[in-house]
Amino acid sequence: MVVLTIIMSFKVKRILVDGRIVVKVLSWDTYSKMGLKKHTLFKVSSLYSLANHPVEVRGLITLLVTLGDDEHTTMKYVQFYVVDYPMAYNAIFKRPIIRMKKMVVAIFFMKFKFSIETGVGFLQSDQQIVRQCHIHYMKIGL
Repeated sequence: MVVLTIIMSFKVKRILVDGRIVVKVLSWDTYSKMGLKKHTLFKVSSLYSLANHPVEVRGLITLLVTLGDDEHTTMKYVQFYVVDYPMAYNAIFKRPIIRMKKMVVAIFFMKFKFSIETGVGFLQSDQQIVRQCHIHYMKIGL
């Protein structure tokens, strides 16, 4: 599912949440737009895409992520690989975020549900953003 969430007080659209992905990724373009500096990144080795192509990793960084709607939110520090690679998404969340927050996927309603101290939080998928990601994906030809 594709969602909108807050990373370091910036609203970030086009975030893929996928239980099959093994790393958390933030695009270099998104990282730069957030005004974060390159020198704050930790050096790491390269990654390979699903098509087994090398992906340039600019570095590793831990950022505060806020999940949920305006009323019901939860925050967690998440470690991201910052990659300079054409993607249809600004960020990709992996399986441990889903497990960490004990998220349940409600496919029919296109949302994630997770427990928080004050009840149940929601992370709603937006069909229009999903369409935009698909169009962008087709343009970059991955």
